[in-house]
Amino acid sequence: MDTTPEPKNAAPVTPVPTPPAGDAERLYPEALCKQEAGFVRERRKAADTIKNAANGDTDRETIANATGLACSGGGIRSATFCLGVAQWLAGRGMLEKFDFLSTVSGGGYFGSFLSRLIQRKQGVKEAEETLTDNDSWSIRWLRENGYYLAPNGSADLWTILAQMLRNMVAIHVVLLGVFAVPFLFANALLHSIQGYTWWSKLESHFIPGAKSAWACSPWTVPLALVFVVGMLLPGVLFWFTQLPGNRSSQQAWQTYFTRWLGTGLVLTIGLALMAGMDSLGLWIYTTILRSGGNGAGIAAGFATVYGSAALAFTGVYKFAGKLTKLVSSKKAGLPLMLIMQAGGFVWVLLFWATLATLGQWELWCGQLPSPGILTENRVWYWVAACVSLVVTVALAQVWGFVNLSAHQGYYSSRLRRAYLGAANEMRETEEPSIVRNHKDDDIIWTQHRPDENGGPLHLVNTTVNETISGKSQVEQRDRKGISLTVGPAGLSAGTNHHALWLGSDERMSQIRPIEEPRDKGSFRIFPTPAGAVGTRKVEAMTLGQWMGISGAAFSTGTGANTKLGLSLLLGFANIRLGYWWNSGVVPKERAATRTDPIARQRFSAFISRLLPAPHSLVDELLARFHGPAQQRWYLSDGGHFENTACYELIRRRVRFILCLDCGQDADMAFADIANLTRKARIDLDAEIEFVDGNTAQQELKALETRGWIPQINPALIGRPSEFKPVKNKDGIPAANTGKAHALVARVKYDGRPETGSVIVFLKPSLMDDVPVDIMNYHRANADFPQQSTADQFFDEAQWESYRRLGEHIAGKVLV
Repeated sequence: MDTTPEPKNAAPVTPVPTPPAGDAERLYPEALCKQEAGFVRERRKAADTIKNAANGDTDRETIANATGLACSGGGIRSATFCLGVAQWLAGRGMLEKFDFLSTVSGGGYFGSFLSRLIQRKQGVKEAEETLTDNDSWSIRWLRENGYYLAPNGSADLWTILAQMLRNMVAIHVVLLGVFAVPFLFANALLHSIQGYTWWSKLESHFIPGAKSAWACSPWTVPLALVFVVGMLLPGVLFWFTQLPGNRSSQQAWQTYFTRWLGTGLVLTIGLALMAGMDSLGLWIYTTILRSGGNGAGIAAGFATVYGSAALAFTGVYKFAGKLTKLVSSKKAGLPLMLIMQAGGFVWVLLFWATLATLGQWELWCGQLPSPGILTENRVWYWVAACVSLVVTVALAQVWGFVNLSAHQGYYSSRLRRAYLGAANEMRETEEPSIVRNHKDDDIIWTQHRPDENGGPLHLVNTTVNETISGKSQVEQRDRKGISLTVGPAGLSAGTNHHALWLGSDERMSQIRPIEEPRDKGSFRIFPTPAGAVGTRKVEAMTLGQWMGISGAAFSTGTGANTKLGLSLLLGFANIRLGYWWNSGVVPKERAATRTDPIARQRFSAFISRLLPAPHSLVDELLARFHGPAQQRWYLSDGGHFENTACYELIRRRVRFILCLDCGQDADMAFADIANLTRKARIDLDAEIEFVDGNTAQQELKALETRGWIPQINPALIGRPSEFKPVKNKDGIPAANTGKAHALVARVKYDGRPETGSVIVFLKPSLMDDVPVDIMNYHRANADFPQQSTADQFFDEAQWESYRRLGEHIAGKVLV
């Protein structure tokens, strides 16, 4: 046992808070706790920090006595600030004191580099020597590759543009192919009924007159029928159920007619959109032909429009940081998000107009519409429609297209070369260029064990997007996502679902779901498969892939911030960094999911089986993510759920957390910390309370008797309200008006009065104590150190300013 005497004048030492048995198994099951506790004890021995390894501790006491370093999201800004803090810690031998390293998004860039460096150097002390040498090969590699996305400047930007255009064209071809099939069958049907007298009487209404290009769409006929049968009829029948009779049967019939009405409403809206777009396509087609155009002109015109839209959006993406400031300024008057959502709906309108116009071109064989044209080649139209259906279904089975057409692979490869490459000194002689891969940069996740060399246990946080509940199929209005965290022992999804790693090969990883103390029929994200072995396989991933997914900020699914308009814009422009991960669980294996889906949900399930790749692509565009209800989960930036990376450390109830809070926060509103506080209270029964510097010092001294805890300078600890910067007349924060560099919070669990954990938040902030080069950079760049996360191109001055600021703040706050 630790016999270190209690410091004088310290707050009374409180026992390690142990959660009730039920909560322990629900939040942090015994099997996962035991595995990680064993890893912590072994890593302390490897790091030679025997003082922290009390041999008599239980598994939960070992974890509760642990320390954690949390690196938050914030892109390269966060990664570089975290590097500076780590350099200061390394110079004082403090890195080896941390048992856990929890990372999310940009913090994961640095955390993955640090973990890989410790594993390759085969020890924390060796890694600390590399970090403290500001001229070491690894630090120089990071400094020189701040332009990791485009290291060759304009040459790489042209390559990125070409790749974006190629992939954007590819997804449009797939989408046009899928949505063209109904048009082809509709056109074939129109050809088949052309000769019937009843249709001849209606045909004149569907052909533009000599003085107008407008005409009614044939889709109005089924629209009228569906409106009567799908809406009017169930509405009338519903009121008949109000007549006197058996009350239970009345309720059953009312439910039935209500569902019928809901399905009819969906079909009516769908057919109304089809009729409207078909009429628009006919007008565009007729107008172009009357103006002297032809089919080639139609195709070239729409290709030009799409190409211009792609180039424009690429420019917007490149200068996103400057555009954000311009559009969100008071003079602009409109928020950037509103403009982007409107752009998404405009793009959809353009897509459907293109499809409808090409459909009219195919229907009228490139001629002006007139009665009697649709009389020949009726069999050929049916053959063409059937062949298109077969080809579309065949191509739709190539599921890999969905991930390959996104930019996750490119993004992850560049991150891997920049940050994992910095830990690979073999690059210095074998492959000194960041534009090429090196086989030893990356590693399969289950082989990523820096803790075996004394490093911290690395936890990587991502988000499983879930706008439609996986259990109830009800639309989610709040979080729209759950956390998915991978660690050396296993993975956790949400608050209640866990599994342990059992090994991996290049394609599949084996896991053992952890049984939960619930009824056998309860909903489980990782259900135990049938059979005595009780293991299942999931898609194997590398450290670089998890790092890239954890940083996938720009995507169609963004957790609680998911919006339809924005998803449409990013989807059609193919700004897609998310990843569809194969969980290995077929939906029917899960118990407690909805067993009586309504008709439109059955139809959606049928389409997902018939056209799996396009169905997932359309789900991305429409922001319809079913979370763990489907076999493939749409993963994105961990910051879309929780951006400080403290959530998993609070789940484990570690006693001390040093959080590097680097999320963009120009107004010092502390939105990320507020989100953490809210989720910790709701999910983990943990209350986070902020304290002043003197109280914080006492809390840390009380924890110090249980092992190593850094001390702080109480004069630099402030409350959140004290960080709010003074703004100039243009509304730009004057960052050097801050009064503190850090916040301290105590965490209390299960409603108990004693402090269970203490969190120190280091915040990128400026006071008059910063070095002259940092203040000089701020004067030239007023938004430093809270520059846009969209800016992922750091020059030397910008990179060094963030690194040095992290080192400076760590040295001032930690003593």
